[in-house]
Amino acid sequence: MMILTLNEISNIIQQNTLLLFAVDGIKAIGTEYILNLYHKSKGRTVDEEMLLCLEYSLEIFTKSYELEYTDSMIVNMYEKLGYALELNDDSWKEILESVTGLQFNKQDVEYWIHCIVKAISEKRLVVLRDYLEGMRHKNFQEVKIYPRILTTKPSLPPEEYVERCEYDEILKKIQNSRKLVLVNGLGGIGKSTVCRKIFHQFDGEAQRTLAWVTYHDKNLLEDLRKQLFFPKGSDDWKNQFLQFLQQDIEDTAVIFVDNINVTEEEEPFLQELSNAKCSVICTSRITGFSHYDTVPIDFLSTDACIRLFYKYYGLEYDDAKIRRIVKRAGKHTLVIEILAKISKSERYTLTDLENMLEERGFDLEGIASIELREDNLIGHLLHTFNTEKLNQQQKRILYCMSLLPSERIPYKFKIWMELSNSYNLNYLERHAWFIADNQGYYMHPVIKEVVRRAIIPQTDAAEMLLKNLTKEISYTENPDHELSMRLISFIEAVIETVPLLLENVPVGILAEAYYNISVLYGQFKDYTKALSDVQKCICLIKSQEKQGELKELLGSAYNHKGYIYYYDYKDSLAEKSYLNAYKIRKELKKKKSLVETESNLALLYQGMWKAEKDEMKKNTYLQSAEKYQKNALRGFQSIFRGKDHSNMASAYNNMAVIMNSAGKNEAAVFYYNKAAEIRCRLNNTSRGDLSVTYLGLGNTFYDMAIQRTNRLYCLHDLKMAKLYLKMAKEIRVAEIRNGNQKWSLDEIEVMNVKIKEKIKLFTD
Repeated sequence: MMILTLNEISNIIQQNTLLLFAVDGIKAIGTEYILNLYHKSKGRTVDEEMLLCLEYSLEIFTKSYELEYTDSMIVNMYEKLGYALELNDDSWKEILESVTGLQFNKQDVEYWIHCIVKAISEKRLVVLRDYLEGMRHKNFQEVKIYPRILTTKPSLPPEEYVERCEYDEILKKIQNSRKLVLVNGLGGIGKSTVCRKIFHQFDGEAQRTLAWVTYHDKNLLEDLRKQLFFPKGSDDWKNQFLQFLQQDIEDTAVIFVDNINVTEEEEPFLQELSNAKCSVICTSRITGFSHYDTVPIDFLSTDACIRLFYKYYGLEYDDAKIRRIVKRAGKHTLVIEILAKISKSERYTLTDLENMLEERGFDLEGIASIELREDNLIGHLLHTFNTEKLNQQQKRILYCMSLLPSERIPYKFKIWMELSNSYNLNYLERHAWFIADNQGYYMHPVIKEVVRRAIIPQTDAAEMLLKNLTKEISYTENPDHELSMRLISFIEAVIETVPLLLENVPVGILAEAYYNISVLYGQFKDYTKALSDVQKCICLIKSQEKQGELKELLGSAYNHKGYIYYYDYKDSLAEKSYLNAYKIRKELKKKKSLVETESNLALLYQGMWKAEKDEMKKNTYLQSAEKYQKNALRGFQSIFRGKDHSNMASAYNNMAVIMNSAGKNEAAVFYYNKAAEIRCRLNNTSRGDLSVTYLGLGNTFYDMAIQRTNRLYCLHDLKMAKLYLKMAKEIRVAEIRNGNQKWSLDEIEVMNVKIKEKIKLFTD
């Protein structure tokens, strides 16, 4: 094995910064500072951890590609690193090929970088990680902004919550930097309740980043992608998430994963999750994960169980009888709650309840010895819940609730089920089928399984639920991200859980569901999912011989497909989709939707003009953009007749963009101001869009500045540009902090750098 000198190590660090961040200016820091400042008392310095990291990362890489791993590879890699002046994708590709004697593509290089990040996490190279973090923040001013609460908040535990000793044990492990904790126990025993209590304690006492992800028994990565507000959806979402998880997220953050009842072999992404820079707390019926410290949730004491039963029952008190009932319930908290609630609703005496349990052979004592199996529990509950007394409406309610994910269901569920009153919901709640709190209804996963076994499918009810959920996510200008993602998960669960719906439900309902989902994903910039769902919508409609009323939806789907391609920089595909929409909408003579497509075509052609190098084509694109936008502007003016509307503001904003492209900057400022006036009057309903207008004004004033010959006029325009960019940034920062993932700061930061350089040029 080749041993490097301190100077050689220093050179590697100075030149490369371990390839991950390409930081300049490290040479000014000094070798002794680099090698000795960081945690020498803990036994390793940066150089030692760097050696370990590079060796281990190459070992992972070669193993994945089934290559022979040798010491000579390490020697070759260090030699190459020592001579490299600047490391980019090409130079790393060259190093890999030189070390292994093979050829690699871009994806291979990206995988090696991933291996290095993984090595830092798995080997717990905290000195190296802290060093890199310090260098990164020292040299880069830009900080990623993301919501503090990364998902929907879980509900608070019920008032009857009984304090558990495991609560303090979990907190102690987190405080002692044991980052990975598995909270283990039987279903219904209280794992999630304890963790929800911890989540709300963290939320209330500190500005700690938190996430609560519910595992839906299928794909952990997909659950993370759907439920996390950050990072935003993209083709490369997985890699973005891994970088966020392993590098960018704060050390103090905590990610909770609830109900992950699969082994590490069954869910391989658990390994990636264990490499997180932050803390991860999982609840599971599995007894152990190899990388996690386990905190078993044990049964409550008999006295605590007695108190819990009486809180829900409250009709009479007899310590001996309740003690026997608790014993039959196996001290299982969910079962105790169910028995108490049913007994109270049916006005059972304690003697009646004991007799009923004995008659039905109800005895869960010793269930704790049945590891990972809940058939015994569910079988007992099937005998406890009296499904024969349920009416048809109550069965429909329970069936539809069992289809939805294990999350709080809003009180609007009553509207979705088209219930004229709350009688049946109240009856079912009293009889312990679900709970109701200030956040809505919640059915425990164990009870869901009881429903699935006891009640035959109610496909007509599921169809009604799907139809009304689809209406719930109809287009709005500024949708609530948290609520929207929850509703999408509801719709997808109904479609996925009831395959018969795909054969029997009217095509229009399914097509509209996919369209509305796609629009939401588009608004949240998850273009991969948006494209997938809008394509399903189009295929469903085109499969019908007679499209009839669906043709209008088809026009909207093509228009939205064009929007997706436009923002994904696929101009030719966007043009084809927009023109399909334009043709359909012109045939249908739908004025408002037609001018929408005309405005979209105008923006598209403006973008194509900007990207085109051929002068003749450039002129054609710009002429087309101006023609379509003037038509759209006249159309909107005719429709709204001076009334404030976001579409009118967008039309003025789009016209300003085109005027700016044509070099008519004064006209662009005029139209931007018209858009800003409307958006300001619309107030909070258009805050994010107002930032688009301010950004456009900033860009336009910058363009005016660089064309000026007079120094004072130029500085004036640059200061105006800086002011508008500041206003745009303030709005977007507030929106992002509030969880609105539609916006980013990237374009604003690029423009700020340009303005700063230009002002410096004129003032030096």
